Amino acid sequence: MIKSELKSSGKNRGMVALSGDPITYGHIDLIQRAARMFPELIVAIGNNPGKQYLFSQAERVALTQGALSHIPNVQVVQSRGLLVDFANRLGVQHIVKGVRNTTDFEYEWQLHQIGGQLNFLGESCLLFSNPRFSHVSSSATKAVLIEQGDIRGFVPLHIKQALEYRLLGQTLVGVTGGIGTGKSHLVDRLCKYAQSQNIQCSSIDLDHLAHQLLFDVPSEYSDNIQRSVSELTNLPLGKRGLDRSKLSEIIFNCASTRQALNNIMVSPLFLALREALRGRRGIVLVEGALLAEADALSYFNNRILLTHCDEETQTSRVIARKKNRKQALIRIESQFCYQLKKRTINQQIEQGRCGKLDLVNTEKPLKEETLRKLITSLQKCPEGLLR
Repeated sequence: MIKSELKSSGKNRGMVALSGDPITYGHIDLIQRAARMFPELIVAIGNNPGKQYLFSQAERVALTQGALSHIPNVQVVQSRGLLVDFANRLGVQHIVKGVRNTTDFEYEWQLHQIGGQLNFLGESCLLFSNPRFSHVSSSATKAVLIEQGDIRGFVPLHIKQALEYRLLGQTLVGVTGGIGTGKSHLVDRLCKYAQSQNIQCSSIDLDHLAHQLLFDVPSEYSDNIQRSVSELTNLPLGKRGLDRSKLSEIIFNCASTRQALNNIMVSPLFLALREALRGRRGIVLVEGALLAEADALSYFNNRILLTHCDEETQTSRVIARKKNRKQALIRIESQFCYQLKKRTINQQIEQGRCGKLDLVNTEKPLKEETLRKLITSLQKCPEGLLR
């Protein structure tokens, strides 16, 4: 629906027209630059009869509004009919076009000629695309995601979340918390509850994937990782790989070595995660103790479950894993404390303008009502989408 105030304004108006299926960082960069040129900028989301869309026009408008909410002089509207007629009705003086290459230039030149023939009362304004985003397009973004690729550099998080939901049928959820705070127990209970309600829900344990890379899965890829870790820690690489207990002792007692190991592991670990995600549908709970520390929250669109319990309960649980009190405290203190994890997650949600944090206290047995509320919340359609 076009707002009536759009029709009556006498200000110098620009317009950017796009399908927005979905809007990408390339579009956003172009719109931000165009918004500096005009007091008012209209972003028109249209329908091309020759295209098939992943999102409805109303959904594309809502998703685009979310991506541009930080630009005060931009209004996002649905366009209908010929773009030049639509622009003339709104008193648009300039239609801004993004040009990535000579092919784009020739196409836009042709459209400009057609617009003149159809009596467009304004002018075309060409802006060359930012080289940082010249490779980014809506179709490329979807092609990368369909192979479970990481599209955080292509689109904002709420767009990524919507694409995963619509294109892959996935809702990614990060489950984190300190050692001994009940992450695995929560994941297990949530999966069992969801299955009892015929809701698709599965889990992936990042610690398990890391152990496969470091100890269990013999391959050229894992051998390279193990050699890198061997060089970092000076641990010998035997026929059975690295000594697990000695590696644990080293990394929990040396912060710099622990950070270096995390740097080695992050890329192969998330490659393994992408492979583990392939073909899954529904809610996918990904358990990892260091999601906040490793700056990995955005991979899950900042949709996080954070487990916590009192210090004595946490310590006693770690001691029960055949650790003495000193070893337990070393392991607990090697990670962000609960309050720091919570603050880090909330900061990421605010900065990314996307996400939700649920706090789960595991000191007492989890009630079925708690599980029901969490699953219901996780099932919700991403903002801007219609089921």
